[in-house]
Amino acid sequence: MVFNSLIFIFMFLPIVYLAYTFIPTWTCKCGLLIICSLLFYSWGQPASLVLMLVTILWDYFTGIELTLYEGKKRRAIFWIGVLFHVLILMIYKYFNFIFGFTSIHVQLALPVGLSFFTFSAISYLADVYLGKSQAQNNILSLALYLSFFGKVSMGPIVQYHDMEAYLTKQHKISVIQFGEAFQKIMKGLAKKVIIADQLSLMYSTLSTNSTWLGTWLCAIAYMLQIYFDFSGYSDMAIGISRLFGFEFDENFDHPYIADSVQNF
Repeated sequence: MVFNSLIFIFMFLPIVYLAYTFIPTWTCKCGLLIICSLLFYSWGQPASLVLMLVTILWDYFTGIELTLYEGKKRRAIFWIGVLFHVLILMIYKYFNFIFGFTSIHVQLALPVGLSFFTFSAISYLADVYLGKSQAQNNILSLALYLSFFGKVSMGPIVQYHDMEAYLTKQHKISVIQFGEAFQKIMKGLAKKVIIADQLSLMYSTLSTNSTWLGTWLCAIAYMLQIYFDFSGYSDMAIGISRLFGFEFDENFDHPYIADSVQNF
């Protein structure tokens, strides 16, 4: 499921928000968001749900183990935990490429947002290991951090210590904040649907043009499509998260005016 789909805009988001609003306790709200996030994540690709659940359990027990040991053993636990996530990422990213040169005809479907929730999982382990955060004893809170539908598929990547305070209690928003969040969603939706998707059509048409002007227009259309696609989706993610009281920092700050590769 994607943010700009009709089923998300007119069914999923309104139903989840209304249910979240009327549920009285934070524990139940948290449970609702987790269930809905897992449904959102596995929509159209149910097998990916297994990987998400394994990731949650792995980080939960690894985080607890990091609090039980010191010195070299603690360092080893941390790096084993990180290596687990890196290996999974590499397997899904490069399995089809590597075995494409062999007689083995097996296609491994890449789970949606694998890179985003993998980096989120590593961020949790790093924060616990470096002492920026305490290990999460409530598996529901950790599951919400890793699977929250507002960021799981295309980010933004939120470090655990930045989201930790939002995982233990509800953060209510005012009418003004609700309006700002809704405006952010509409702004992102416009970027994605009106600009990025139309530039994609333009790029597809111009890609068959062999003239120098067509080549330049094709390159510019592709560059702008990538920008507005990510910028629009990022705006929607931040706005949707604000509806539920989560404040995520802006993570798409005019990349094309960066003055160095590092800043970009």
